[in-house]
Amino acid sequence: MEAERLLIIDQNRHFSETARRFLSRRSELRAVETASNVDQALATLEVFKPTLVLVSDSMLRKSELLAATFCKLAEIFPSLKVIMLTLYSDPSNRVAQTEKGCISGVIGKDDFARNINNYLKEIRRDINES
Repeated sequence: MEAERLLIIDQNRHFSETARRFLSRRSELRAVETASNVDQALATLEVFKPTLVLVSDSMLRKSELLAATFCKLAEIFPSLKVIMLTLYSDPSNRVAQTEKGCISGVIGKDDFARNINNYLKEIRRDINES
């Protein structure tokens, strides 16, 4: 299977850059790009065509267009996985967020570094099964 193209969408540029550098070392990720606002995100989605998107919950709350774009992309590209990054540690809140739209899963920024490896394995398994 081809290596994944990952897009990180978060207005916190420090987090995005740190996550990009951390994830760029992974062999199963061919490329990692970042966007820090809705316009950048939409332009990057069109050109970069990621297979995996990590997007902050605050970006989704700020832009109905961005959220609607993920839903449309999920229809066109069923293998696209959109993972919401959140500051909420309450698991019930995370579940509620995934039920709102076209989000494949939720990961907390507080446990991102500890859990991203397992999460990427789980996503790759889901992609291989679809």
